[in-house]
Amino acid sequence: MDLVPSNVSDKTKRPKVKKYEAVFLNKDELLELIKLFKGDRLELVVNIAAYYGLRRSEIIGLKWSSIDFVHDTITIREKAYCVREKGETVTKFQKKLKTKASYRTLPLIPVIRNMLMKKKEHVTHFSEVAGKDYNHKYDEYVCTDYLGKIISPEYVTQHFGSKIKNSNFKHIRFHDLRHSCASLLLANGIPMKAIQEWLGHSTFSITADFYSHLEYNSKIESAEKIAALLSFENPDEKMKDENN
Repeated sequence: MDLVPSNVSDKTKRPKVKKYEAVFLNKDELLELIKLFKGDRLELVVNIAAYYGLRRSEIIGLKWSSIDFVHDTITIREKAYCVREKGETVTKFQKKLKTKASYRTLPLIPVIRNMLMKKKEHVTHFSEVAGKDYNHKYDEYVCTDYLGKIISPEYVTQHFGSKIKNSNFKHIRFHDLRHSCASLLLANGIPMKAIQEWLGHSTFSITADFYSHLEYNSKIESAEKIAALLSFENPDEKMKDENN
């Protein structure tokens, strides 16, 4: 009806979502964190996150069939998630990952290979000791506790946070292990494109937008290159030096 001369919503200020500032651990800090979780229920989970930068859901979704000990590969093809059913938190699985790029096969790193082999031995041992009390429902999954129960994504977040809080370690989220993995690769000369494929990002721009500010080595190379290209000697100074 044109009774209002202008759109009043144009004068409102849109609320801004506060962006979380990721924490990046350096090599020594990451090794210290791995040491902190030595012998912990999350030891294998934390190590996989540190070495591969996998998402929490991808780690819990790992099956033994995804581990190829013959060709030394690990394949990410399933994820785990939590839902509330009848007042309880239930862990479920699905083969639909975040993006197509999330489906990837990576080399099996020797450290993780050894941990997985020990895990298989522990599963056999504890299943024999526990007998009927052992839960065989999740036998095909890697990340289970001593009695065969799946380690839920929710437990990973809670226990990791509690462990960090009760230690002298600086505050980080579990997901920051993914960022730390990427930053260490970048700091050691791994190309951004390779990091994109390692992390399973759908596009190069996602990786570049998030980690480009960490690529300081390339900035140093750029500074040296531009300095070399634009530097010149003053002819008079050069002649003076030759006369001397």
